[in-house]
Amino acid sequence: MNDSEARRPTFDVALQHPDGDVELVLSGELDIAGAPILRAALDPVVRDGQRDVRLNLSGLKFLDAAGLGAMASVAGQLARLGGRLTLTAPRGIPLRALSITGMLDRLTADYETPAAGSREIATPQTGSQT
Repeated sequence: MNDSEARRPTFDVALQHPDGDVELVLSGELDIAGAPILRAALDPVVRDGQRDVRLNLSGLKFLDAAGLGAMASVAGQLARLGGRLTLTAPRGIPLRALSITGMLDRLTADYETPAAGSREIATPQTGSQT
């Protein structure tokens, strides 16, 4: 593997329009290298007047603070315009990152898995239970 292959982003965004809605399907690792790619994909969507945007996280394997920041920024921008950002199919490390940071509570999350139908995902509980 050469240096350019080692630095190649392992994150991809595919824009889809299922049922006339805007959905961005994320795959790979959304980290400091992928956050600008996500912003670049979302900016024209919002600029073109779309107010309700879905991020399909079913193919996302990793999510760090930079990726969370990109999502929070877009969610805030859409909220100020009267829209919303919906996350679909969060699981694994991305679900844990969203839960730990409290972003899962602040963003609309739909646990429907596109390929497998609807299923509920238990989120980690904090605090003691009595």
